[in-house]
Formats: sequence, C-alpha cells, structure tokens
Amino acid sequence: MTKRYIILRKSMLVLLALIVTVFCSGPSVANDCIAETLKVNVKKDSNGQWQLMVNDNSYIVKGVCYSPSVIGEDPDNATLRDWAIVDDNNNGRIDSAYDVFVDQNDNSKRDANEPIIGDFQLMKEMGVNTVRFYHHASEAAEMKHLYNSETLEVLYNHPPNKELLRKLYADHGIMVMAGDFFGAHTNGSGADWEKGTDYRDLAQQDNMLQSVRRMVLDFREESFLLMYCLGNENDLLISRTNANQYPEVFAKFVNNAAKMIHEMDPDHPVCLCLGGAAGASLLNALARYAPEIDIIGINYYSRTGSFGDLWERIKNKLDKPVLITEFGSLFVTPGATFEDKQLKYHRTAWEDINRNLSGGEGQGNALGGFIFEWVDNWWQNGAPESHKGMNEFCGITSQGKGSISPYLRTLRKVYSYYQEAWGKKGTK
Repeated sequence: MTKRYIILRKSMLVLLALIVTVFCSGPSVANDCIAETLKVNVKKDSNGQWQLMVNDNSYIVKGVCYSPSVIGEDPDNATLRDWAIVDDNNNGRIDSAYDVFVDQNDNSKRDANEPIIGDFQLMKEMGVNTVRFYHHASEAAEMKHLYNSETLEVLYNHPPNKELLRKLYADHGIMVMAGDFFGAHTNGSGADWEKGTDYRDLAQQDNMLQSVRRMVLDFREESFLLMYCLGNENDLLISRTNANQYPEVFAKFVNNAAKMIHEMDPDHPVCLCLGGAAGASLLNALARYAPEIDIIGINYYSRTGSFGDLWERIKNKLDKPVLITEFGSLFVTPGATFEDKQLKYHRTAWEDINRNLSGGEGQGNALGGFIFEWVDNWWQNGAPESHKGMNEFCGITSQGKGSISPYLRTLRKVYSYYQEAWGKKGTK
C-alpha cells in the first residue's frame, strides 16, 4: 500500500465522518442515520425547583396518551389490537399513524379537499412533543408466560414496532414515555385476574421485574425514548393490586425496579404513576423506601381542571418533580355545549401546570403533562359499537359517527387551544 493511497484513504474517512456529523446532529435525526440516544435527567436548582433536561436543555412535556382503536374492538372480547401494527387497508403504512384524514364538514366521508394526513402529523401541528404508551409489546421467550389471557396475547405478543417510533421522532420530533403496567390489571405479574396482583408474592415480583427488564432492553438505545413509566395508578383498587394495602412492600419493590432500570440505563429517568388520590401512608412509604424513583407521575381528574394542592402535597411529602401522567375532561358531560366546557377545562388545567413549572408562580415542581386522550375510544364503557358515557368523550379528536374507523378524525375546539398554548400554531 503506497503512502499516497494511505493519505487519500484517511482523507476520505475524515470527510465521511464530517458528513455523518452534519447530517445526524440536531434534535431530530434523519431516518437513514444512526441515531444516538439522548441523555435525560431531572435537575433541582438552588431554589428547590425542578426541570426535566434533555441533553442539558430544559424540556416541558406537552404530551398525549396515545392508544387509538378501531371502533368495535374490545379488550373484554380479546379483539382490541395494538394500534402500532394495524394496517387494515394493506398499504404498508400503520393506519392511525399515517392514513387518517380530518372530516371538516362532518359528513362521514373524505372529500376532495380533505387530504390524508395521519395522527402523527396532526399531533405535531398541535405542538405535541411526547406520547405516552402504557405497556410494551414483546415476543421474547421470557415474556410468553405473562400473556395468560387471550386479551394480553392479542395486544402484546408481537415485537414492538420500533421503526415506527423512530419515524415518529425523526420526522415529527415526538418522543416516547415507555410504560410497563407493573402489575396493574395483572399485566406483567402473571396473577389471576380475580385475585389481582399481590406485591408480597415473590413469583409475581420476578415476573414484573422480568417484564420491566425486557422494556429497558428493547428501548434503552433508542433516540425517541424520553423516560420510563412504572404502573398506572396501581394504588387504586380499580387497578386490581394491593399496593395501597401494603404501601411499604410496594414502595420497596418499586425502588428495586427503579434501581434495576438505572443500572441498565443510567441515561433515562424513571417515573412512577399513581392515582390523584394517593394517600399519605403510600406517599410516606415512597419518601422513605423509594429514593430511586426520579419523578412522581399522577393521573389527576377534577371537575374544574384545577390540580388543587397536588403540587404542594407532593413537594412536602416527597420533594420530587411531578409529571401529570393523565388529565382530561372525564367529568365533562357530552351534549350541545360539550366542546366549550372541554376547552374551559383544559385551559384551566394547562394554566395550572404552567404556573407550577420551574420559574412560575407556584411550587416549581411541575414537568408538564399528558392529555387523556388523543382520540375517543368507544370500548371503555363495555359497548364498543356505541359512543356513550363520559370517559368515552375525553379525546382532543373524535372518530365522528364511527362509520369509517380508524381513518376519520374531527378536531375539537381544544385542539386549536393547544396549538396556541404549546406554540406550534401554523407549523407543518
């Protein structure tokens, strides 16, 4: 090999490195680049206020809970599928992500002036920067025994569609909070549905840690990952666990799980999701036994949109940052004035969150929040072919009259509010 050839080869390698650096840098990454994972952490300043940091830049979570479904599908009948693999029109694209249109005149069909746009783009145009997923799919061998019902088998027994989430981030700038139910509704614990998850049971503990470990292995190297979330209001009886009965046991186990995550992935924080009525005994136990938890997540629903004394209560009990993991118009009654009432609710809620961000007039421990939810799901009241009941009208968007689900969206008034509040009005 001649000296001239060696010099030329080195020059080409340097040029290639420069090209990769230029085209793969910045907050978003091109699809054909090797994306680097981001370093995410929470930071407490000298004034005792908290911020979420992404690569040393402050990040306010402007999120939505995203789990769209096809009308008629129902987890009770084991027909509810994971939206991230649904391509019913067989065009090679995920239906909800890419094949949705906005029905502007509410005539239940797509007119010539109603282009196909997809939920991902609609969320970007609203200003969404993060989506919450409650539980992770996996076909890993060690997960098979945890799918102990046909419902879980249908929902989760397949590989996670990470390529789709890479595009969500690269093309739309939207990150992901990856979740594990951590025994809620017996997901991950392998417990009998009637008995529910028992956090004293060592076999169930092993199952849940196995599930969490798989989540981290699948997502820790992905650039779209913002953080991990354990549970979903596991302290409430509706979640079918005994966390609230045995707060010390639960807190110690949560700490073990969070410690394991930190050892496997030191670059992403861990959030624990509780219900809005989390009691003093549980908060005290978490304060004493769960220092590995970085963020307290709260699903909070009030009748006005206000979060009341939540910020102060968490600050006094735990002094941890607070992420609202669900909030929305659960108690707004459907009817002629629904959209106006929903808008008022959300304005009150987001202004409360904004007031308690670092540098605001409140407690300085808010990190942002996730709206429940992006689009109405019709299965939640047990009659998946009909649209009724308050918790089926929480969506920022709806599926109209339901005739061409999942391809139709109508944008409620609150959509435009968030375009303004989240600073993305007019972006494409």
